[in-house]
Amino acid sequence: MIVTPLAQALNLPRTRLFRALGVVTALLALTVALLAGGALLLQQLYSGWQLQRHNSVLLYLPPETTAAALTPLTTTLPTLAGVAGTRAIPAAELYAALEPMLPAQINPSTLPLPVVIEVTLSPLADRPKVLAALAQTFPLAELDDQQTMLGRVAESVRLLQAVALGLALLLGAILATFMVLVIRAGLLAQEGVVRLLLQLGATDKALALTITQQTLQPVALGTAVGTVAAMAVMLTASLWPGSPLSPNLASWLGLVLMPLVLPCVAAGTGWVTSLRLLHHHDGDG
Repeated sequence: MIVTPLAQALNLPRTRLFRALGVVTALLALTVALLAGGALLLQQLYSGWQLQRHNSVLLYLPPETTAAALTPLTTTLPTLAGVAGTRAIPAAELYAALEPMLPAQINPSTLPLPVVIEVTLSPLADRPKVLAALAQTFPLAELDDQQTMLGRVAESVRLLQAVALGLALLLGAILATFMVLVIRAGLLAQEGVVRLLLQLGATDKALALTITQQTLQPVALGTAVGTVAAMAVMLTASLWPGSPLSPNLASWLGLVLMPLVLPCVAAGTGWVTSLRLLHHHDGDG
């Protein structure tokens, strides 16, 4: 890196506050990256989950339903208009879904679970008509078209994404505040040098550019470190045995690109803050 004479003369002291700037930025970049990647990954998971359930309906039959009573039903279902296929969900699959939600002392296999049939609808099916036909044909069956659940999950996903965006904005504000403190402390320590440089003809813009460049160095390094750490966390989570996470390209791009907002915030804050403080020096002079 080329060091200009002005940068040599106006060298912000490496105080604890200045050195902490890189550490703070790394932590903020790690958090922002995980928030962005997590929000996009959440959208990816929801989209896949919604796609699986949007074209399906669940039929719940009483637990005492026998295989003999079930055969005519599974034979009739595929003949209904709009029905693309059916699948009787195995009891083992139901037990496995219930087990994490039950206390340890309760064995799911001892519970009287209903017989559940998943009905897959054709893409062009008239959903209300198909549901009405199912209810009329099988009046004892309880229908669950999952639309209410899908709506609630969609609202939850949007809420979580809004919270992630709000936290990212808050972290940007924290970095901007920290930048103001660092520059204010640095210029206060170099007040005599600043006055001398101004008397020698240095412009506010030239000094502000030098100050901004110096403060951007630890910010850039911290952003890089935080982003790499976030990538490692995301990769570890996706490769963990049994993990349902499989980040797509959008998730990785969001994770890598979103932290770049921090150097932009730092540069803008550094430039504006430096100019204001230097203008104050001019007024005092």
